[in-house]
Amino acid sequence: MALNDRLKYLRKKANYTQQELADKLFVTRAAISKWETGKGNPNIESLKEISELFNISINDLLSSEELILIATDSTADKKRFLSIFGYSIFDLFSFILMFLPLFSIRVGDVFKAVNLFNHSIDSVIIIVIYYVVFITLGIFSLSELIIGYFGLLKGKLKYVLILSSLFSVFSLFVFIVTNEPYISFFITIFLILKTLLLFNLMRNK
Repeated sequence: MALNDRLKYLRKKANYTQQELADKLFVTRAAISKWETGKGNPNIESLKEISELFNISINDLLSSEELILIATDSTADKKRFLSIFGYSIFDLFSFILMFLPLFSIRVGDVFKAVNLFNHSIDSVIIIVIYYVVFITLGIFSLSELIIGYFGLLKGKLKYVLILSSLFSVFSLFVFIVTNEPYISFFITIFLILKTLLLFNLMRNK
């Protein structure tokens, strides 16, 4: 009997609805439905909960092939989350750059390092663009963290990360054109690291 059939059998034997079982395992009803239709497998933690709930060993619950498959999927999920978390961190660091004294203003014959809030520039449009860039990077950071933690948008994840990378390219262009070398340097480093993470994510998909 396959894992999905065993789960359905054990649930019905205990007279649980999918929602009741989901509540006991601290997952969603959609997750239970996914497991029972064979469209997905519970992770190692959920398997332990199922084993304890139905008083059945994991060896009796799974075949050796299923156990290997789930362990492999679990490892891949962890790698995927770490890559997405890395993306989030680099975008967060890019957002934090607005608070650091990495911008320069001319005071007499010398240049003074200031943060974005103390940056005086003639063009209001450029300052507005700076703020839009940093706020957008902060939004990307938060979105990527939520996506990674809750496992959302799996089918569209790569597009979100590619969009994040493209926006970093745009940000780099903005700072190069407006002659901000220090910010440009850090954005370049983060962009390279994000690109490496994206390649790793696509390779381990």
